[in-house]
Amino acid sequence: MAVCKKCGKKISNNSKFCTNCGTSTNAVVKSKTYTNSTKVDDIKVFKALSYVGILWIIGLFIKQKDDVKLKFHVGQGIILTIYSVIVNMITNFLQSIVYGIFRTEQYVLGHATGVFNVTIVGNVLAGIISLIGGLSILILMIIGINNALNDEENELPIIGRYSFYK
Repeated sequence: MAVCKKCGKKISNNSKFCTNCGTSTNAVVKSKTYTNSTKVDDIKVFKALSYVGILWIIGLFIKQKDDVKLKFHVGQGIILTIYSVIVNMITNFLQSIVYGIFRTEQYVLGHATGVFNVTIVGNVLAGIISLIGGLSILILMIIGINNALNDEENELPIIGRYSFYK
């Protein structure tokens, strides 16, 4: 497989023109590499990993760390990690409030034991709170990974503009 120098799409070795942008095969290079001989797909992997937990830290130490697009995705991954921590703190706080409201004390022979159970309603509400927080993180993670794999530099919705690493 060859890669078009103009658009970077894969094309057949027998093609006379790029099927994506129409550039002649004279502009096609047989090996899709950066000047530092790292394959484009390898960089894409590091970009995508930037959105998985704290794996963005890998992008700070690899030899391609000065790649502009990699820096962009690492910055978005840092903001996503900060957002995840804040969402988890808020979720835990709200769950503790729900558990405090929807608890019942156990009694043995008419005497309070000091042991509390959370009602079904409390557990359901706490689960919904956890689900909403987790889904918001997961959705942003999927959007970021999709952007990285498609070689796009789109900011994450709502939080992406606060990236301070570029």
